[in-house]
Amino acid sequence: MVNSIPSPTPLPDPTPVPTAVPHALHVDAGQRLGLISPLVYGTNHGPWSVVTYDLRPQAEAAGITFLRFPGGNWGDQNTLRGYQVDQFIDLAQRMGAEPSISVRLTGGTPESAAELVRYANVESGYDIRYWSIGNEPSLYSEYDTVRYNPEWRTFAEAMRAVDPDILLIGPDLYQYSSEFAGEAEVWRLDPDHRAKRVGTWMVMGTVTLPAQSITLCVVSAGEQEKEQGLL
Repeated sequence: MVNSIPSPTPLPDPTPVPTAVPHALHVDAGQRLGLISPLVYGTNHGPWSVVTYDLRPQAEAAGITFLRFPGGNWGDQNTLRGYQVDQFIDLAQRMGAEPSISVRLTGGTPESAAELVRYANVESGYDIRYWSIGNEPSLYSEYDTVRYNPEWRTFAEAMRAVDPDILLIGPDLYQYSSEFAGEAEVWRLDPDHRAKRVGTWMVMGTVTLPAQSITLCVVSAGEQEKEQGLL
């Protein structure tokens, strides 16, 4: 049984702020609008990249506060081992960065994903909060949202059965692809156009998955975390 999704709280209409240059984008870098989430200052890291001993002081001083591991196609082509997770957490702690792990989707299984959560959070006590499933599924021609959605849910249920406190973020998209080019006018004139685009991953991340009672953060959009209701 899946809980119904509560209606979102309507946002207030924004109040236009006069700018120094009328009819032009103007950024006042001196105006304080609030704190920037530390999750914004992140980067990829994985077994394919090495921070050598002599570079560690530079890495630790870089101000990076979020590390995505193993980052890139490597994660969907290889299975993470426990010692690799250990090394990653050691680096993240040295850098003062929040760790995030992406489990293997292509070639992986829900059972292996759940085992990785068990090793990291139960056996090792790393308490890794942020997890994602697969690296940039939009890169693969054999994947669309129709296939990804049920597979994602199967992995998610297995992982959260091990640790219900983890937060799943994603889908990790590679960027706005060429399929979005020139479509702004079409989307404006036809609100249903987004629903017709099965392969439109940005829409999938914000529309289709919440319809399954799972709330996600689209990483490429830089949204902050949202609590999930997965039963």
